[in-house]
Amino acid sequence: MLKLHKLLTDSSKARRHLRRVLNIQITLLAWFVEVVGFFVFVLGSYLLGEKSSLTTFILQILSYALNFIIVPCIFLINNDQFKANILESKWYQALIKKFSPLPTYQNEEKDEEGQQEDAGPLGDVATP
Repeated sequence: MLKLHKLLTDSSKARRHLRRVLNIQITLLAWFVEVVGFFVFVLGSYLLGEKSSLTTFILQILSYALNFIIVPCIFLINNDQFKANILESKWYQALIKKFSPLPTYQNEEKDEEGQQEDAGPLGDVATP
């Protein structure tokens, strides 16, 4: 029986790893915004109370913006099309290279070109 991990190319493994990391980052961002929105609500309601109407108003607007605008936007970006666009964008790849040593993937055309260069005169791929 063939080992399934040998069927995938290195670029598809790296791409899958980057996609998992992006999923984790989106989830952590959503949790962080929800926690901050909760603490802004608690800060405005219980700690500051009714001492200043301007402070209460600002904290209410901030809480509403976080909970009813930012959090739904984060959940809306959590789809396949948007994540594929994020993974292919240059700014995200530069950000990943700067902050974590994650593997990068090459385009499938580059992988196919490399396989064609390794092919012998009859089109068979030489094994090391």
